[in-house]
Amino acid sequence: MKKNILLFFCLLVSAFNSFGQLQNTGWRRPGLTHFPNDWTNPQNAFGSDDLYTEVLHQSGCRCPFMDLSWDDGINFSTSNIFGPYGTTDSDRINGDSTDNWGHSWSDAELSDSVFLLRIWNSSTLLKQGYSNFGFNIPTGSSINGIEIRVEARGDSSYIMDYVDNIEVMVYYYLPTAVNEIYSATTVVTVFPNPAENLLHFRFNRDTEPQKIQMMNIQGELISEKYY
Repeated sequence: MKKNILLFFCLLVSAFNSFGQLQNTGWRRPGLTHFPNDWTNPQNAFGSDDLYTEVLHQSGCRCPFMDLSWDDGINFSTSNIFGPYGTTDSDRINGDSTDNWGHSWSDAELSDSVFLLRIWNSSTLLKQGYSNFGFNIPTGSSINGIEIRVEARGDSSYIMDYVDNIEVMVYYYLPTAVNEIYSATTVVTVFPNPAENLLHFRFNRDTEPQKIQMMNIQGELISEKYY
């Protein structure tokens, strides 16, 4: 028996993936120093300008460590070593777009009020904190990784370390619309109406992969396809 399918159902358009394209904050420098404050002139690490924050060093490697806090210095992530540095300025990078430093981050934990970067020397254990990176990550984003770049050098006698610049980049996925019904950004044309066995769906623009669900007036799912 033929069934005429009138478009008297709820057309539900939802994203196939709950998160869209990978985004990043770009390189962000600290805006404030933060406890612990054991280094000399810690504000000199705010920019690459040949002005240095300094710390005593007592080992044979110019290799500072760094870790991150999500709760204003109560707990810290896995520590990563930077270097070895030579006696002239050079950049070292740790982390990448998929490295979470041993912690599952939320967007709130990267806000200026709670996120802290701490750099320290393994021989003297003198530590310096930095905060207020101004990431401005959208609420609900999924954090994918953190990358840190440090510009530094040491002296030839391994007595002092000098840090010129610290920068952080956060990689995240923006939340995309889920369960949108004819949203302003995803308009769907459905034809013919009424239909017999076959329906066509046309989107008003290129979209992420979509899931199309058709339900009858009782709310029962009668079809589900991915496009």
